[in-house]
Amino acid sequence: MPDEREFRVGDLQQAAFPERGTPEPKVGLDADVFPTLASFLATPSAAFRERLDRLTARARQESAPEAQAALQAAVHLLGVLYKKHGG
Repeated sequence: MPDEREFRVGDLQQAAFPERGTPEPKVGLDADVFPTLASFLATPSAAFRERLDRLTARARQESAPEAQAALQAAVHLLGVLYKKHGG
């Protein structure tokens, strides 16, 4: 079939995966919907780390396992959100 193009695996890989090294577009956090979270994530990194350290210390002091788990989850989630939306 002369009118069909030759199949190449490299063409599929380029279409499926964007080039490495191209940054993902940074999507901001909606400050109107989450004003407290947006202001928390807007703090400079040193202050943000201090707040997370205090929250982690608070989690260790909690006597209820559910409260400890909730605070530890919040610390983890805030760290992830800060990497993506913070600074």
